[in-house]
Amino acid sequence: MPDEETGVARCDKHKTRMVKVRVEFTDTEFEGPAFRCSEPDCTRYFFDGRGYFDVVDGRVLAENFQQRCPKCNSPMYLREVQREAEIWRCLTPKCEHEQRIVG
Repeated sequence: MPDEETGVARCDKHKTRMVKVRVEFTDTEFEGPAFRCSEPDCTRYFFDGRGYFDVVDGRVLAENFQQRCPKCNSPMYLREVQREAEIWRCLTPKCEHEQRIVG
């Protein structure tokens, strides 16, 4: 899970910092610490075992696009946004691969 040392996750839609929350979704049977977008009305979450996803009316929606680590295939999180690039980081402790994507 991202933290202050490795960087707080950012919303992959709004590019703003997400806030740490505890989630419990009975329809998908997962719970634990996660991040939620801080933008009003944004439904975006990040959970380390799942990556980015949306929650609408209390239901978790499947996410088709995930930035995956090219080394270990784990979900990556948006760590930093620079003027010309996004910095994505792998969550796997033994990997921690960072990838700079120019957009």
